[in-house]
Amino acid sequence: MSKIYIRNPWAQLIVDGKKTIETAAFNLPDRFINKWLHVQTENKMIIGKVKFKATKRYATAETFDSDTKAHCVGEGSPYHFRQRQRCFGWVVGAAVAFKAPRKAAAFKSQFRLEQ
Repeated sequence: MSKIYIRNPWAQLIVDGKKTIETAAFNLPDRFINKWLHVQTENKMIIGKVKFKATKRYATAETFDSDTKAHCVGEGSPYHFRQRQRCFGWVVGAAVAFKAPRKAAAFKSQFRLEQ
């Protein structure tokens, strides 16, 4: 299964079902839509899995702010629309938190395809 790197606390919020849109400065590659991805955090732990069902591009701060409850990114955050030149939302279709985190190797890119 492929992996995606997401920082905490957002990673935990996603696998717990409390954050239903992940924001990013780039669009989610099509090959990851409707595919299960292990969620790996900055401490090299896989804490669950997520399946994104769609993506959208935010064109204004107002549209971004209308989804605040879903993406959990407030006005003062460095990840807010106003702090980025481009902003996308990856819509969560399903997520599962693992009962016990699993140790994983570090990786530097956002995604890693497993063999």
